Amino acid sequence: GAVAPEIALPQNADMMFSCGLNFQHAETCGVLCPNGLEDCPPGQFCFWLECKDDPVTASLSSLTAGGPMVSKFQCGSTRDEAMTCSEECGASWQCTEGKDCYNVQCPL
Repeated sequence: GAVAPEIALPQNADMMFSCGLNFQHAETCGVLCPNGLEDCPPGQFCFWLECKDDPVTASLSSLTAGGPMVSKFQCGSTRDEAMTCSEECGASWQCTEGKDCYNVQCPL
């Protein structure tokens, strides 16, 4: 018979804890959660996964490389768009062109 593989967290440098609404969202590694769920925005979960090096992640990580991050309210049609931190909605929660206001991590 088949032997079930052991489930263990591999000590792989590419693996990390990342917040996301679902697994695919967490794979962008926009917000990491080394301390668990408390590091994630409301409504997100903490996943152990390998980050996807897609162009969106690459451009975001180069923008924020090594710098301190802060929670800000940003406009976007999607959370990924809001994570580019290009349009702040602030306390008024007003965005252009029907975009939504998201609480995302932006560079200081």
